[in-house]
Amino acid sequence: TKTILACICMMSCVPTGIAKAQALVGYWNFDGNMNDSTGKNNGVIQGNIDALRIDRAFNGGAFYFEDGKAYVEVPHSEDISIVNDATFTTTIKPSSVAGYCTMFWKGSRKVTPEAISYYLNLRDGKVEFKVKKKDGNWISWVTAEPCVLPDRWAVITVTFKDGVVQIAVNGDVKKLNIPPDTAADKSFTELVANEYPLYFGVAQGSGGYPAYHFRGLID
Repeated sequence: TKTILACICMMSCVPTGIAKAQALVGYWNFDGNMNDSTGKNNGVIQGNIDALRIDRAFNGGAFYFEDGKAYVEVPHSEDISIVNDATFTTTIKPSSVAGYCTMFWKGSRKVTPEAISYYLNLRDGKVEFKVKKKDGNWISWVTAEPCVLPDRWAVITVTFKDGVVQIAVNGDVKKLNIPPDTAADKSFTELVANEYPLYFGVAQGSGGYPAYHFRGLID
């Protein structure tokens, strides 16, 4: 089984049968490039490279994503095509939390059925973890109340195991709701792997065009 830590993202692997043993799958620190510290899953800046400025942050620098002018693409690999025992962690300072603001997304909406392995975003200040099942239908978990403020740092941690999701913000585990536009499904116990890239700072709208951009800093 594998675990993702998205910082954005730290991704680690938990060998079957070995409790608490983790090996890093990928770690991107946004300090000036999108190289993965493991050397396996380096990213590429897409769009207007000059629009992705680097600001000071907790540990070195952080990329400022300016509402879709640029985003980051990491090519697909088996390492980041996670299906279970996943932990995603990201440190962000959004300039806006209105609407949908994407921290990261793996998948494609250019195919039928649409394929999204995992998707972490803000939804009007609430934190939402969202995926698509094999039939193409969404299933998501979202914090019951807004918990991320504009121009404030937040550390978000999401765990997924056997279909059970937990979301913590700055170490505080949040109550979750299933939003009305998605279907609860107790039989959903694994993320659906796909062969599409991982994106930071952007998702895809219907038809596969870049959408739901992040606005602010990702460290």
